Amino acid sequence: MDDDYVIEVNNLVKSYSNVRVVDNVSFNVKRGTVFALLGPNGAGKTTIVEILACLRSLTSGRVRILGYRLGDRGEEMQIKKHIGLMPQDFKALDKLTVKENLQLFAKMYDKHVNIDELLIKFDLKDYAHVRFEKLSGGLKQRLGLAVSIVNDPKLLFLDEPTTGLDPAARRQVWEIIRSLKGEGKTIILTSHYMDEVEYLADEVAVINKGSIIALGSTREIIDRFGSAKRILIRNGYSIIERIRREVTSNIVTSGNDLLVYVDNDNNSSMVKSIIEIAVSSGYEFYFKNPSLEDAFLRLVGRLDEHGTLLK
Repeated sequence: MDDDYVIEVNNLVKSYSNVRVVDNVSFNVKRGTVFALLGPNGAGKTTIVEILACLRSLTSGRVRILGYRLGDRGEEMQIKKHIGLMPQDFKALDKLTVKENLQLFAKMYDKHVNIDELLIKFDLKDYAHVRFEKLSGGLKQRLGLAVSIVNDPKLLFLDEPTTGLDPAARRQVWEIIRSLKGEGKTIILTSHYMDEVEYLADEVAVINKGSIIALGSTREIIDRFGSAKRILIRNGYSIIERIRREVTSNIVTSGNDLLVYVDNDNNSSMVKSIIEIAVSSGYEFYFKNPSLEDAFLRLVGRLDEHGTLLK
């Protein structure tokens, strides 16, 4: 195994009743990075994570984690000592307090980190004696993250860690994840939130229907599959016909806003015309660069707020 890689996955397949839910997936994960599996619900992200975390068996393929081979029971026991997992919809014991839950999970390992230090690290000290059932969604997720590193793992699996959280709570979780990366931990993140992946991930695998359809750094994915630059004209729907008469660019409406796509081949005079029309009509405009969401839309399609692919 290459010392730079914590995970090496080659032609991974998982089948149920001859239906492949993971289909010949291959990727490597570098030490100390955040690697994101990005895709709609049902794409196979969680199945991949559960296989890598030794919770499901693979059907075929070759996988090595931290130098150990999946499929060998003895080596999988070694893997489990060095990994942490925060599953979707993390649950703890409702009637136990935050501290009691951490102590319970810590007892599952021969060695664990100091519980009081964990409470401070995840800003949970003030909630140490609050029962799990009384916590907000954001606090439950922070406890889930604390539980995932109670054994001081080298490798973390975070499966949809911010689903259902409000924007402020999501940002708090993001900063915790970045701090864990800063400590040298390698993180596998699954998500259907484009902004989350763009903010956190070093490498991205876009997954759809069990297969990887794009793989590379976040910037590479955006540059390769993202759309052209756009000019956003706020509340500019009333001038759409004027712009259409002046330019050949693609124009998309978003409510009353206009998005005018500016391809690399568009000359500066065309851009100038768009701006002049907007300014003379009294509308604000902004330039928008390609994003990971643009790339995802071209590759897979649009998702609803729950991560379901829209028809």
